[in-house]
Amino acid sequence: MESSRATGVVANGSAPWVSTIESAISDSMWMLGLEQDWDEEGSPPIDEATWKVGADFLRRQADAHWRRHSKVMPVPHITPGSDGSIDIHWKTDQFELLVNIQRGPGFSAGFYGDDYGRLKIKGVLDPTSESAWACLPRPDLVDSL
Repeated sequence: MESSRATGVVANGSAPWVSTIESAISDSMWMLGLEQDWDEEGSPPIDEATWKVGADFLRRQADAHWRRHSKVMPVPHITPGSDGSIDIHWKTDQFELLVNIQRGPGFSAGFYGDDYGRLKIKGVLDPTSESAWACLPRPDLVDSL
């Protein structure tokens, strides 16, 4: 088992998703150095607690995806939001999913999904929940990632 230095979430180091997702998470740490007004629009810095919630959310979803489907989840883009939030964004030819981890306290996440034809969904989920995707009306759409 492997433990992330940044968040303490334990991941099975032999699972194929670990290296790709951990690399994306590590690459996103740059945003922790952003200062007030980093975008010249008055945006607050990204705090470490919000970043950790996003990193842990992504690890849990990647692990659950691997256990359900025996395939590695595509790596999302992880970017800072202008309100101190963090965006985790997947975009494929079949589906787009944006999860916005909102700044604490009481972290929540807004999401938007579109399969380019049949369904567009949006809502709020608990990014700290082990079963975050269970709230979606069609969780199978997430499986198309």
